[in-house]
Amino acid sequence: MRRAPRQDTYLPTSQDRALSIVLAALRRDPGDDRSLGEWASVVHSTERTLSRRCQRDLGMPFVECRQRLRLVQALSMLQDGLTVQTVALEMGYSTSSAFIAMFHRMTRATPDDFRKRIVQASRGSRTE
Repeated sequence: MRRAPRQDTYLPTSQDRALSIVLAALRRDPGDDRSLGEWASVVHSTERTLSRRCQRDLGMPFVECRQRLRLVQALSMLQDGLTVQTVALEMGYSTSSAFIAMFHRMTRATPDDFRKRIVQASRGSRTE
């Protein structure tokens, strides 16, 4: 895992101007909790139009896209050794437990389990 090149995202991208603005802003600040309606206003669109563009270009609703983006960035931050609490706050969660619940729901592991696997993987790669 350590030897593999880091991927910033496993999310599809969009060539749509409005949607790409939203995605870029969320990558810069994944803790931004603005609603789809608020984002639509920012990019001078309607909520319904932006929602359709998410489904069309990303193959998922906006809420799922934001959650996946947060997870990808959280994985990287955890790998870098940041605390669960720090990662949770950076990702826009008000409590560590809410972040842990989302993390477990999406990965079937806790952040600590994830970290342990990284440590085990790095130990294994040193012996090769």
